[in-house]
Amino acid sequence: MLIDEKTLEDNIERNFDDFAKRVGMPLKLIGRQYGTLVGPIDLLARDSKTGKYVVIELKKGRSADKVFGQLSRYMGWVKTNLAGGAEVEGIIVGSKIDIKLRSARDAHSTKVLLVEYESKMSLNVV
Repeated sequence: MLIDEKTLEDNIERNFDDFAKRVGMPLKLIGRQYGTLVGPIDLLARDSKTGKYVVIELKKGRSADKVFGQLSRYMGWVKTNLAGGAEVEGIIVGSKIDIKLRSARDAHSTKVLLVEYESKMSLNVV
């Protein structure tokens, strides 16, 4: 069984320190469904050492082009409206990171980390 995007978001928010450790950044969560003029950001964080902003987008059943464009739009908004000269990076979290998404990421110099998650649920009828 696959988990839905809200459940994934709940789990990452609840275990954000562990998530930050796993992606290798000292991140502090700023907000969830962070409101912007270009749409809500799934998770917005800030690196506690460097001050850079990190936009985290969860991928569930969207094409690579669409999710990369969406992340870029959010990153651009953060850069213009919040960052004040600080760097802005992105993270896309998905159950399967395909070649199309990797290629979209690799075409740009903006730092975007791609993270795959694995969800396991077992059911035992007793």
